[in-house]
Amino acid sequence: MLYIYYGNDIKKIIAGSQKMIEAMKTKREFAQVFYFYADFFNKENIDIQQSAQGLFFDKHIFVFKNFIEAKKEVRDYVLNNLDNFINSNHLYIIIENEIDDKYLDKILSHKDINIKEYKTKSIIKENESNKLFNLATSIVTFKSKKIKNNNDKISIINQIDDIRQRGAVPEEFFGILWWRYKKFASRDMKNMKYLLNVYHDGHAGEEDMWNGLERWLLSD
Repeated sequence: MLYIYYGNDIKKIIAGSQKMIEAMKTKREFAQVFYFYADFFNKENIDIQQSAQGLFFDKHIFVFKNFIEAKKEVRDYVLNNLDNFINSNHLYIIIENEIDDKYLDKILSHKDINIKEYKTKSIIKENESNKLFNLATSIVTFKSKKIKNNNDKISIINQIDDIRQRGAVPEEFFGILWWRYKKFASRDMKNMKYLLNVYHDGHAGEEDMWNGLERWLLSD
């Protein structure tokens, strides 16, 4: 079985996919959930995990995050295996942001795909969007420095508090920050992995995402 959740409403995408995961875990007593991220893509590891789980009687859940919007090798892995996912006894869930029409058309050409788009209007005013992009760039630059200035750190934290009080959605800012990291500092896997942990801890309710970002900044 294959389910695809995509769009610009991150909260609804996470909620919808998580609801499906919990429903399947209820039906499948011993089902396990395996998460895979585009930035850490390794086809051999995924194949081994699928084959190993297939040896057992139970059906499991495989979640692929942002594979279609990733580089060609990662995107092709998903697009070329759609039928395999559909016909598998396991459950496959693909979570994406916006999907380009040319890839969406290829997906929709396959039958028996459960696909759901979640859209929302941006609550960030146009004249404030530059603040988010500039802040994200400042954070990437700051974290990339070998020697860090405390004044820069204080300034960035104050800016985070400002956009937080203005009502900016943390997931929206996180998306911008993640995009800037991939564009300007994609080799900094340590901090990118840390950011993913902040994001998932926020959605799991373990820590406020804004607090997680500030803790990350203060960690150096």
